[in-house]
Amino acid sequence: MSETLHTLATRLQAQLLEKAAALPAETWARQVPRVLLDSWASLVRWHEAGEQVARISASMADETGDMVLASGLRLASARVRAEAVCYILPEESEWIVLARHAPAPCEVVVKDAVRWAYRQPVLTYCTMIGDTLAAGFYSLEDYPTSGDLPLLMARRGSVIGRKGERVLGEAETMEEEARVSLALIHHYLGR
Repeated sequence: MSETLHTLATRLQAQLLEKAAALPAETWARQVPRVLLDSWASLVRWHEAGEQVARISASMADETGDMVLASGLRLASARVRAEAVCYILPEESEWIVLARHAPAPCEVVVKDAVRWAYRQPVLTYCTMIGDTLAAGFYSLEDYPTSGDLPLLMARRGSVIGRKGERVLGEAETMEEEARVSLALIHHYLGR
C-alpha cells in the first residue's frame, strides 16, 4: 500500500508544482482543483504521522456499521489512532487516508516556497473510487464535535480521473461517503 500512496503523492506533487508555477504565488492555492490540495495534504500528514496502515476487515466493518461517535466528541482534540492513517477497506484494493490537521493554522508544504495553510483545524481525506481520485476536507471549526458533523460527510465535488477533472456520480458519491464514515469510526474509536 505504501508504494501505491508514494506513487500517487509523487504524481500529485508534480501536478501541484506545475499549476503553482503557472499561477500567481499569492493565489495559486485558491485556483487549483480542491481535490489536489486535500489529497496532497492527506498524504503529507500520513507521511508525517509515520505512514500507519490499518486494515478494516469485513467483520470489523459489519461490527462497526451501526456505531456512531459520541455526539460531544471534540474532533480537533479527541484521541485518535494517529493523526493520519491509511485504512485498507474490506475490499483489499480499496483504501482511504484520513488525516487530522490540528491545531490551526496547519501549513502544508508541496516543495520549498510552494505551500498553503489550513487556517482552521480540519479533517482531510483522500481515496480512489475506481480510477478516480476523490478528496475533501471538513472544517473542525464549523463542525467542532461529532454531533455537529453531517452524517453523510462527503460532498459532491470535483474529482480527478484518468480522463481529467469531472464530478462524481451518485453511486460514486455514496461509495465515498461510506468510506469516509467507516474510516471516521475507526479513526476515533481506534478499532
